[in-house]
Amino acid sequence: MTLPSMTGDLLALEVIFIRPEMPFIICTGFSERINQENAKAPGIKG
Repeated sequence: MTLPSMTGDLLALEVIFIRPEMPFIICTGFSERINQENAKAPGIKG
C-alpha cells in the first residue's frame, strides 16, 4: 500500500485503466484506506 509516489490502490486503478483484463491483487495486513468493498469497486479482484 505504500510506494514512493502513490499508494497500491492508486497503482491498481492505473493498471486496470490501461489493461482492464489484467488481474490485480492487493495484499495488506491492515489498512484504514482500503477495505474489501471499496477495493472491489474499481475492479480489484481479491
